[in-house]
Amino acid sequence: MALQIVYDTEYGINLLTAYAKVSTYRGDKATLNFEVLIWADLAARDGGKERMAQRMYSIPYNQQVIADLYIYLKTLPEFTGAVDV
Repeated sequence: MALQIVYDTEYGINLLTAYAKVSTYRGDKATLNFEVLIWADLAARDGGKERMAQRMYSIPYNQQVIADLYIYLKTLPEFTGAVDV
């Protein structure tokens, strides 16, 4: 998943179909931090071109994100029969 956005570069160039993708994320019980990379467009990203920008964001801890991780774990063979406690 990614986003197509209008992005105004620091050089005054207006990109009408910029491509923004969350590249990394990590967190703890207080905050989730994530990095978003922005390319001129999807073709630039797929073509291995240099990104236009890199941004860091933080959001408060989200219980649903952690719950989704446990839901996923229970789909793996090594967690077959796992029970929520």
